[in-house]
Amino acid sequence: MRVRVLGAHQLETRDTRLTSFLVDGVLAVDAGSLTSGLTLEEQESVAAILITHHHFDHCRDLLTFGLNTRGNSTDVYACPEVLKSLSTNLVNGAIYPDHTRSPAECPSLRFNALEPGRENRIGGYSVIPVRMPHGPPTYGFQVTGPDGRRFFYSGDTGPGFSEGWGGVMPDVACIETSYPDRMEADARARGHLTPRLLAEDLDRIRRENGKLPSVWAVHLNPRYEKEIRENLAVVSRGLGMEIRAAYEGLELEV
Repeated sequence: MRVRVLGAHQLETRDTRLTSFLVDGVLAVDAGSLTSGLTLEEQESVAAILITHHHFDHCRDLLTFGLNTRGNSTDVYACPEVLKSLSTNLVNGAIYPDHTRSPAECPSLRFNALEPGRENRIGGYSVIPVRMPHGPPTYGFQVTGPDGRRFFYSGDTGPGFSEGWGGVMPDVACIETSYPDRMEADARARGHLTPRLLAEDLDRIRRENGKLPSVWAVHLNPRYEKEIRENLAVVSRGLGMEIRAAYEGLELEV
């Protein structure tokens, strides 16, 4: 699999985009920058979209994607609580057309419920949703390609994400790391991670499973990115592995 990082950040600026990934050009994972990071032709090639949770920075571009791809019908997958919130609060026709109903003859978006903790087949991929400790219901996804290689994206998560790791063991993982270590209290209160908190869960996973995937930090807050990168270097030395900060345009071979 080839995973393209469309957005690696928590905030959007001239130089940073909201979190979103594209697998093999056809499977999108979160939609923070699904239209701002792709050409129209690339958007039209997207066959399915996975959404981790309803926070705006992870689903925002569903609205513009639905308009940009009118004439196509794209499947959107999420766990039931997430779909309910998207239908109620975002894709509801209040501030933009309801693309699950428009155009009537071929709605731009089709919502599909995923079963948490179970293998779901989407195109040529296997997708397992894993509950993450965040505020609203949030599910990370392990995506397994036709060749058996596995990519995991956490969505937003706070400390303790390793508790749901039993059903997955990816080759490459992108895990949110929003704040520097000095802001641990804020991170905990908001259901996010710092490099030190990330390292604690990774150490627990390694003790229980005997190994770790290649890890990239995502959902970086650009206000604190320099500090986050410095903290990642410290915890990397402690773990004896390199945890790198992702960036827009990065392409991962899984």
